Amino acid sequence: MHHARRHPDRAARRHDPAGLRIDVVREHEALPWRPYPDMVAGADRLFRLPAGHVRLPLALSIGATRAG
Repeated sequence: MHHARRHPDRAARRHDPAGLRIDVVREHEALPWRPYPDMVAGADRLFRLPAGHVRLPLALSIGATRAG
């Protein structure tokens, strides 16, 4: 079975049993906690993957409103 990768906002729009409309999806490359030991703290006290590491979203912020 083939599953195409979709951006989270497109996937959420297709499967919306709660009647919500996704208004914004933001990807974050920094976190206020260190989930992995090789993460590096920045001057802003947020933790990021080390320099040279492939860029990955570590968290998502999703804003939604009730449709209708």
